[in-house]
Amino acid sequence: MSDFGSVPADFGPSISRTDRHWLAVLLAGAVTTGGVLFGLWGLQPSNSYVLGWYAFNVFPIGAVGLGLLASTGFAIASLSTGSRLTGRLLMLALIVAGAGYAGAQWVEYRRSLSAGQYGGSTVSFLEWFDYTTRSFTYDQRGGPAAQTLGLRGYGFRALELLGFVGSGALIPYLLCRRPYCNACNVYLRTSLLAALPMGLARTLIGDSLPERQAERARLRESAQSGLTAILESSHKGPLAVAASVQTHGPLSRKKEVFKAAARIELILERCPSCGSGSLAADIVEQRVIGEVAQRRRLERHSVDPAVVQGLATNG
Repeated sequence: MSDFGSVPADFGPSISRTDRHWLAVLLAGAVTTGGVLFGLWGLQPSNSYVLGWYAFNVFPIGAVGLGLLASTGFAIASLSTGSRLTGRLLMLALIVAGAGYAGAQWVEYRRSLSAGQYGGSTVSFLEWFDYTTRSFTYDQRGGPAAQTLGLRGYGFRALELLGFVGSGALIPYLLCRRPYCNACNVYLRTSLLAALPMGLARTLIGDSLPERQAERARLRESAQSGLTAILESSHKGPLAVAASVQTHGPLSRKKEVFKAAARIELILERCPSCGSGSLAADIVEQRVIGEVAQRRRLERHSVDPAVVQGLATNG
């Protein structure tokens, strides 16, 4: 087994096959983005500017929500066709999201004109965009009366753009990171197989006492040896793996293990098409109380398809 912190080789062939369905994924994302724009146009009678919805006056909740909704087409098409969202496709998704934001502004511009907000006078899109941006107001509860922001309004426009494009790229980005079988062009199915504690639950007082440090060191060593035992048992068949998991990291103790500041998660990754698969070990750590747990790949261990099938059936 490799040392903690080592970087494993990618699962499957190092060079991906040319994906025949990338255009379908891109078109699906464009369709859902267009659907969002159509929905915005349908709000015309209510005169609601959804992109301008902010939480706590700074978080562009409207732009984030619309961006996530617009990007659902990428996910649906990618999962249904097995087309992997590679870095190149992710860049195209960003372009589609950027075009979607520009389209949303154009819809708002046309709504303003049709509502007669400018007395029938001709106002270009750029003139409208600059005027409405400079007209943004910032309202503080209990503070002075709201005043227009002027040029500072472009900062809020930037927040809208980042919220829409960033959230629109979030789902494609997460799909980029999902394990994938390059031989079959399908996403792997994953399931948690074992959880091994590597530490103790964080405490505000006495967390760095010598006895707790010693217990953490013992748990780290126990987790490493337990992981080694489980991986070695994979050469003996699925029943041997199941028995080793029950000894070293049974999921019946998952609730307790997940309270620890650090743990090893052993994940079964399998291809639903060819049956190949692997056991992937991740270290999940929480260094500070309240911090979001961080995950990093420790190693990936290839497993015989018969063992993969046995583990998937028993699981």
